[in-house]
Amino acid sequence: MMDVGEVLLGRDPDEVAKARSRAKNTWPPIVGFTVGCGLGAACEAAVGLWSLALPTGLALLAFAMGFAVKLDGGEHG
Repeated sequence: MMDVGEVLLGRDPDEVAKARSRAKNTWPPIVGFTVGCGLGAACEAAVGLWSLALPTGLALLAFAMGFAVKLDGGEHG
């Protein structure tokens, strides 16, 4: 929000350019977070607490994959 304010109200062209660049790099994660929150709320409204099964399962899978790589001694490539 600070960068958006700087872009809209800033007087120094160099600072406005820097703020615009930072805002361009920041908006995709913000949009992704917002969409994820909306989908999570919709799934919770539709199926209740069972909506937590998919993210929990994916987190456990990621944990297991990370643990397996650590046991293996690192990535091969």
